[in-house]
Amino acid sequence: MADEVKLVKIALSLKGIKYENFEEDMSNKSADLLKYNSVNKTVPVLVHNGNPISESLVIVQYIDDVWKGVPLLPQDPYEKAIARFWAKFVDDMHLQVLENELTVKGKTFFGGDNINLVDISADLLAYWLEIIEEVTEIKLVTEERFPKITEWARNFINCQVVNEILPPRDHLLAYFRKRPNGTQDSSDVAISDPLRLSKFKRLCRSIDVAVSSQSVDWIMADEVKLFAIAISPFVCRVKLALNMKGIKYQNLEEDFPNRSTQLLRYNPLHKKVPVLVHNGNPISESLVIVEYIDDVWKQVPIFPQDPYQKAVARFWVKFIDEKVVVLLIVFFNKYVCMYRCDQSYCIPALHNVFGNNGGEQVVAEACENLQVLENEVGVKGKRFFGGDNMDIVDIVAGFIAYWLGLMEEATQIKIFTEDKFPKLTKWSDEFVNCQVVKEILPPRSLVLAYYKKRFTYWLGLMEEATQIKIFTEDKFPKLTKWSDEFVNCQVVKEILPPRSLVLAYYKKRFSKG
Repeated sequence: MADEVKLVKIALSLKGIKYENFEEDMSNKSADLLKYNSVNKTVPVLVHNGNPISESLVIVQYIDDVWKGVPLLPQDPYEKAIARFWAKFVDDMHLQVLENELTVKGKTFFGGDNINLVDISADLLAYWLEIIEEVTEIKLVTEERFPKITEWARNFINCQVVNEILPPRDHLLAYFRKRPNGTQDSSDVAISDPLRLSKFKRLCRSIDVAVSSQSVDWIMADEVKLFAIAISPFVCRVKLALNMKGIKYQNLEEDFPNRSTQLLRYNPLHKKVPVLVHNGNPISESLVIVEYIDDVWKQVPIFPQDPYQKAVARFWVKFIDEKVVVLLIVFFNKYVCMYRCDQSYCIPALHNVFGNNGGEQVVAEACENLQVLENEVGVKGKRFFGGDNMDIVDIVAGFIAYWLGLMEEATQIKIFTEDKFPKLTKWSDEFVNCQVVKEILPPRSLVLAYYKKRFTYWLGLMEEATQIKIFTEDKFPKLTKWSDEFVNCQVVKEILPPRSLVLAYYKKRFSKG
C-alpha cells in the first residue's frame, strides 16, 4: 500500500508536521500494527497522541481537521463536497473526465493553484503509473491523448513537498520488474497487490471510455431537491440525514431506466441517484451528500465533533460500505443479469459464484465482517453505533437492518440470524423502529416485490446454463408458483429477452473454459 502511505506523507508534509516513520514488513507484520489496526491489519496507520487512525483518505481528512495550516479541503461546504466527490471519483480512474475537469479549471492542480485532497488522491497517475507502463511496455496515458493530466503530473511530482517523500524511481522499477503477472513478492517496497492491481485494471478499462464533461449554468433557487428511487438503500441514507436535521425537501422519484433530463443534467457522470440539489448546486454520491448535509445544517450532528472520533466514524463507514454492504449485494446479485438490446450487464461475481464456489467465500467473508460489527456494538453497549443517538455509522449500517432481511426473504437464503449476531439484531430492531427512520423507509411489500422480481427469472436460466440447481419446487413451492405466474403475465412477457438468447449468454459466461 505504498501509494496510500504516500498520500498521508504528502498531507503531513503540506501541513509541515514532523512525525516518526515506522516501516512495516507486510509479510511479517509488527505487533504494534496489529494492535493499532486490528480490523484490516494494513498500512497506513497514523497514531496521534496514542490514538490510531487507519485508511488513507480518513487519515488525510483527520490531518486537515486537526492541523489548520494549509487547508487540504475547501472551507465552503459545497466546494468541500465537490472535492470529496472528485477524491472518490479519482479512485475509480475515469481519465477522460479528469482531463476535462483540469481543462475546465485551467489551473495547475485540481485544487487550483495549490495541492488539495483530490491531487493527493490522484498520485497514482503522477508517479506510479509511468513506472508500471515502463515495466509492462503498455502505454496508457500519453501526452497527446491527455495533455492536461500529463502537465498536472509533471507539476505534482516536481512540487517540493511531494518530491521529498517519493521513493526512488529505480527502486520502484526494480520492484515491479520482480513481479511478473502481479504475483506477490516480499521485496523492499511494500505495496498491496489486490488493491493496486484492481485500481490499475480499472484505469486500463477507463482509457477507452470517453465521458464528456459539460459545464452547466445551474439555475439558482432557494430550495432543496432530492432525485431518488424509493427502494434504494443509498437514497434512504440521504433521506434519513435530511429527516434527522428536520430539513424539508422536494422528493423527485426517478423511473429507471428512463432517467429524467434533470437527473442527467445534474449528474452527467454517473447518471444515477441519489442527487441532492441545494440552491441549484448538485451533489452526488450518498456519503458525500450526507457529509455535505452535516456541514451545512448544524442541528443534530451526524458526525462526531471531535476530530479523532470523526476519523473513527469514517473508518467504520468505509468498513461497512466496502466489506459488508458491497459483499452482500454481490452475493445476492449472483442471480441477476439484466439484458439490454445493445449490451449486457452482469455482476462480476457471477462467474466466481457459479464457476468455483465463490458464493460460499463471499458469504464467509461477509459473516466474518458482520462479526467484527457485532463485537463493535458489544463493546459500545449502547442503543446505536453513535451511542444513545444515531450517527453516520448507523445511517450506513441501515442496509443490514432493513434491506438485508428483505433480500434474504426474497431468495430464501438466510445469512443474518439472531443466534449468530444477537447484538446486531437488537441494534437492527432499535434502528428500524426509530420514528425518524420509519418515516423514510420504503414499504416492505414494495422492496420485497422488487427483489423477488429481480432474483427469480434469471435464476432459472443460470441454473440451466451451469447445471447447478438451487431453486426447486419441493423446497420453494409458493415461490415457484409465484414465479410461474410472474413470467406468464402478459406485461412481463412483453419485456423479457428471448430465453434462448439469455441461455446462450449464460452458457458462454459460465463455461469452464
